[in-house]
Amino acid sequence: MRPIYLFIISLLSFMPLSDVLANDSVAVGDVKVKEFAIKLCTSMVGANAEGKNIVKTMEGQMLAYIGITRNPLNYKDKIITFYNANHHDFICKGKVTDKTRETEHLMKRAIALSIHNKVLYDFLLNHPNTDVNAVEYLNGKPETVVDYLDTILADPNVNRKYVISDMKALREMLVDYFNGKKAIDL
Repeated sequence: MRPIYLFIISLLSFMPLSDVLANDSVAVGDVKVKEFAIKLCTSMVGANAEGKNIVKTMEGQMLAYIGITRNPLNYKDKIITFYNANHHDFICKGKVTDKTRETEHLMKRAIALSIHNKVLYDFLLNHPNTDVNAVEYLNGKPETVVDYLDTILADPNVNRKYVISDMKALREMLVDYFNGKKAIDL
């Protein structure tokens, strides 16, 4: 880790999260953020299973965690600032279905559960500055959501698990509009 990042992280660790967000920067690699991400993933899956509004559920939890309300006009900017600063830590735990992994990034979990329309299009990708290049390591190899989609699309049985045109369109959107990359290209 570069010395400047260590310095910034040490400074940010003494500041309340609401103060950090006000300055448009957030500490990364925080254990509490990782714990929150696991709870957020669980709530995402639960809201879907219970027929609740996934976007409102996730948005509400993020707002509560970062300590703001929907009142500021830029509250969505603050959510995405928080997400971007911690996107590598948004890892879901626990295998939910045969399409999910034991651990996987929140975006990948949404895709695996076929709730990406709600979680991605209606929430995370509903902001032009969302960072989609979180790197997760699978069997020691780096993988982004673009790599994940490539793996899905390379599966000869993909049409039994996913709508191919949806997966292709999502990949294209991530690459063309959000600068999505394969891990090897980062």
